[in-house]
Amino acid sequence: MTRSKAVHAPSLATRGAVADLGRPGVLVDEKIDGWRALVPRDRARVRILSRTGTDLTSYAGPAIVAAVLALPIDRFVLDTELCADD
Repeated sequence: MTRSKAVHAPSLATRGAVADLGRPGVLVDEKIDGWRALVPRDRARVRILSRTGTDLTSYAGPAIVAAVLALPIDRFVLDTELCADD
């Protein structure tokens, strides 16, 4: 794996208060552990980068790259988490 300088910094989680639950605009999802990743796409080029800039593209597998290439937009950055389903 090689390191690449990340163009975008990943969003990091922030602690909220129980009182925030149910407030308009507050979204909550189930916590699933995985690898935090930035996935920039520039036309046909897709990379999968860890939040420290390590290139995980070959390690993460071609299925993720194919799914990103199937999206109808050709330039974007996904701020996501890679998880494996047992």
